[in-house]
Amino acid sequence: MFLRVSLFILVAALLPAPLHAAGSKKGKAAISFHLQADVGDAPKMVYPMMVNDKQLSFKRMPEFTTEDFAAYKAIPSKTKQGVYDIMLQLKPKTAKRLQHITNVHRGKYLAAQLNGRPGEAVIIDAQVNDGILMIWGAATDADLEILAETLEGGVELQ
Repeated sequence: MFLRVSLFILVAALLPAPLHAAGSKKGKAAISFHLQADVGDAPKMVYPMMVNDKQLSFKRMPEFTTEDFAAYKAIPSKTKQGVYDIMLQLKPKTAKRLQHITNVHRGKYLAAQLNGRPGEAVIIDAQVNDGILMIWGAATDADLEILAETLEGGVELQ
């Protein structure tokens, strides 16, 4: 038994470093979109965010995450210097989910997060049929580099 444990420790110590971090998400962009919470939602399942000088609650569980996107486009922000607006195109099946969510939840806000930082929340005023979501004024040059690596198989929108 002692020999087996010693052998295991020796082999683990000799393995190259990348094998130890095989599940690491370092260097991956984190994109998420969160729907405004309902009044009856549990406090542990929501987070607060200031929107138009009012504190609103948003669901912690995102409606869309990084894996749902197929392509992106970075556009220099017209309102903030040195940052970008990001146009994101959903995969076809997820785009249908966006149609449903924007049809059912009109009048609610949808808040974006990029790498843990909040983007602006926008009010859902119409059904979205084109599968495009925006993150307004939240992306830096570093975010764009990480986003390009994360959506490597995705096409940059024209």
